[in-house]
Amino acid sequence: MADTVRAAALAMAKSGNSRENPIQRYVACFATVGSAAQAAGVSTEMLRQMRIKGFVSTRNRALRMADACAGRVSAIELLALPPRTVRR
Repeated sequence: MADTVRAAALAMAKSGNSRENPIQRYVACFATVGSAAQAAGVSTEMLRQMRIKGFVSTRNRALRMADACAGRVSAIELLALPPRTVRR
């Protein structure tokens, strides 16, 4: 079951869907959810809660996670910040 969920998350991450949950895209960078949680410095339960919410609540954790997945998911995406707008 977990392999099926991970495969679905990986397929959606590869599709480039910008509305995809950034935490799911982060988890897809790793072989297991446990290794993703360890790289983020959290428990698997805490990572599950972040996946449900769809964002990371602290800047330092977002930076650590972005670094752990080699920038495939940015810290800005993990924090669920809106895109920067240019003022004229």
